[in-house]
Amino acid sequence: MGFCCRSRLLTLPATDDKLPDELDNFTSARRWFDFSNVTVPWPEYQEMGDDQEVCRPETKDGGRKAFGYEDVHPKLLECMNRVYLRGCEKAYLGKLVDVGSFCPKQEPGKRKGAGSLVAHIRSGDIFNPDGEGHRRQGFGQPPLQYYLRVLAAKDWDNVTFLTAAWEDRALNPTFLTLEMMADAGVLGENVHLFNNRTLLTDMKEMLCADALATSRSSMSFLTFAHSRATTFFVPTPCGNGGFRRMKDVPVKATFDNTTLLLLEKRESEVFGVDWRQNGSDYSVYKNWLDSPHQLLEMTTYKGIKGLQKCTVYPPAPPQSTDPPAGSRVGPVVEN
Repeated sequence: MGFCCRSRLLTLPATDDKLPDELDNFTSARRWFDFSNVTVPWPEYQEMGDDQEVCRPETKDGGRKAFGYEDVHPKLLECMNRVYLRGCEKAYLGKLVDVGSFCPKQEPGKRKGAGSLVAHIRSGDIFNPDGEGHRRQGFGQPPLQYYLRVLAAKDWDNVTFLTAAWEDRALNPTFLTLEMMADAGVLGENVHLFNNRTLLTDMKEMLCADALATSRSSMSFLTFAHSRATTFFVPTPCGNGGFRRMKDVPVKATFDNTTLLLLEKRESEVFGVDWRQNGSDYSVYKNWLDSPHQLLEMTTYKGIKGLQKCTVYPPAPPQSTDPPAGSRVGPVVEN
């Protein structure tokens, strides 16, 4: 918002300089940013900062609600859709994403296989109703088969599955199934599972991995962008070349933007899900209800054919060398 409006001073509220439930372990490195001299790279938004109807002098955030803003002008949201200020993220997060200071040094030739894989399995709030008794319907999680496909994708030196749930009923059934498989010895001696470690411990392990597999979570953007990994797995099909972060008001992040990841890390491999014919019938993605049927579906679903390697532009239609309509991608802004 500050970038699009060329704000002279954007100051984060005092309550935003701590990570939730980790108050003693993290303090933001910076809390204010000056965008008055930036040039917005899209002509239709360059003069927007002078329009007080669009860039209002004061805009309230949504309190503790993620991605929540009040009374944001639609044109401002359009511009915000295109902006990822990775430099500002790094300035704010400081040592939390300074992989050079806490990741083990990578010694050439030491790998025996494809290196380390860390896979995030989301548990917690989506497996419990919120205070009003509603589910977060846009956050259905990938099936067990996705994680098994990732596990079998390469000859990994070691594998770590991470999750966090404050009570057993909030634990993702996929993680429970993997635990049983590990106890039975079918996953191999190099596979380890961890539940309820601190956020900082899990974040550092994800950022230091050679390969990273994510769940459906807005945290994926952060871990993708600042990880030193060179291989990434996304639990949705490869993107179609579009550049889109938010689609509805209130702001809502999407989770299948492999295009963005490829643009930011051009030397990396990115893999998405290759569904079988009719594989899109996975009800957990369509409308997450956290029902007994869907919990069973997550662990038994067989609709994934395999993994597909993603590109910035998908293959062109026959007899055409042009990129698909609407597939042009805006820049990722480094600030």
